[in-house]
Amino acid sequence: MTLELESSKDNLVIQAKLASPLTGNLETRQVHLPNLTVAISTVSTDVSGIKGDLQGSVTVDGVKQNVQANLAGKVADSNIKARLEVAGFANPA
Repeated sequence: MTLELESSKDNLVIQAKLASPLTGNLETRQVHLPNLTVAISTVSTDVSGIKGDLQGSVTVDGVKQNVQANLAGKVADSNIKARLEVAGFANPA
């Protein structure tokens, strides 16, 4: 799977590209992105651009209503390591 996104407002443009093999099961409502790569860049006339590259994995369990993401890489010359979890997303507050 490859997903390319671009958003712009005024003089700021944000671009992102996500790529990973995609596996899943509709009956069990599970999706896995085992080798996710994310490339992010910004362009602006006011400030210098920001670039970043992250690698990791994402797992979605629709029955248990949780998402888990593990990412690591570099954004704007800073090393990033993140673990994100979302639970109970069927009824957002």
